[in-house]
Amino acid sequence: RMTTQTMKKTDDGFTVKKTPYGLYTSVDLDGKELVTSATEHQCTAMTHFYLQGLQEAKASYATTKSTKATK
Repeated sequence: RMTTQTMKKTDDGFTVKKTPYGLYTSVDLDGKELVTSATEHQCTAMTHFYLQGLQEAKASYATTKSTKATK
């Protein structure tokens, strides 16, 4: 498990942590590591992008699944 030097909480469902190597890693509410980046700003921005993609993929899958069920 990764040890961290600092941790910054966000209101977006994830936390950004600074690793001992000077990188930043986002972690979701379940403790799953999501994105690692060189700066805190990049890590936060890319985590938002990643989570948005997951939401859109789930919505697309649900729409596709319901469309196939009605045929």
